[in-house]
Amino acid sequence: MTLTKRQQKWFDAGRAHAEKYSNDIFEIQHCMCSDCETLALTDNRSSYRWFMAGVANDMPEYIETTRFGAIPEIGVSRNHASGDFEKGVSTLKGVEGRRAVYEMWYDMNEETEIKIGGWYFGHRGADGEYLLDDCVVVPC
Repeated sequence: MTLTKRQQKWFDAGRAHAEKYSNDIFEIQHCMCSDCETLALTDNRSSYRWFMAGVANDMPEYIETTRFGAIPEIGVSRNHASGDFEKGVSTLKGVEGRRAVYEMWYDMNEETEIKIGGWYFGHRGADGEYLLDDCVVVPC
């Protein structure tokens, strides 16, 4: 999957930041730079993740999987048990052994299963499911 211009911009900015401050671990960890200030002003969690992936030079993995219900407009799911926001969009990847429980719960709430694609930055939800960023619906 090809990165969008925004994703590539922030990944490259993170790489440049890491190279500029390669001898100052405090500076890298705390991201005290004009790019970080700009990023903070955008209030964009996804852009921040791409920036930090660039700092670590660790390209996230693009994954196609399924989930129940539409992709949340705000780009993160809410944990049904606690009401807290997750760190991305919940998927069924990682909870295959408990699929029947999910099918029952979402069927009762009239949610349909859809195929999505998104970037996996290593975050898992409260149930152990993979959480993805920058998700899109994948046509079946």
